[in-house]
Amino acid sequence: MAALFFARLYDVTNDPQDREWAIRTLLWMDTVLYDNSTHHLYRWSVSYADIPNRSGSTLSERYFNYDQGIAIQAQLAAFAIDRDATRVARARAIGDAITTEFWSKDIGGLNLEAGIQQVYTGFSAWTSLGHLALFELDHDPRWLDQARANADAMDKRLRSADGG
Repeated sequence: MAALFFARLYDVTNDPQDREWAIRTLLWMDTVLYDNSTHHLYRWSVSYADIPNRSGSTLSERYFNYDQGIAIQAQLAAFAIDRDATRVARARAIGDAITTEFWSKDIGGLNLEAGIQQVYTGFSAWTSLGHLALFELDHDPRWLDQARANADAMDKRLRSADGG
C-alpha cells in the first residue's frame, strides 16, 4: 500500500522524494517479501525473531489475496515512473499466480488466504483491481476474464439463499 501511495503521490506532486520512496519501498518489498521461487506472490509480513531485542527475522509463509492486487497496482504505478519492464513482468506473474493460489473451486471467488477455503467478497473484489490494472495496461483479455469470473462468483455467492 505504501509503494502504491508514494507512486500515486508522485504522479500528482512530481516531487522527487515521493518518487524515491515509491521505488525504495518496492525494492524492499521485492527483496524481502516477494517469493520468487514458489508462489510468485508477496508474503504477508516479516517480523523480528527476537522482538524484545529487535533482532533476527522471521518471514511469514502466509499469502493474502488483496496484498497481491495492491502489489500489481504498485508495480504498474512504479513502471509509469521509471519504465522498468521487470515491473510489468512481475505484475503479470502475480496476476497469473492469483488465480492459481487463491481461486476457490468449492466456494467460487478468491480465497482471502492461500490454501484456506474462505472467501470474503470485499477482499476478493479488491484483489481483482490488480487484474483490471493489468487489463488497462496491455488489453490482454485473460485479465478481464479473471476479473469477470471473480465478479460472477461473487454475484452467485451474494445471491445464494443464505445471503452469501
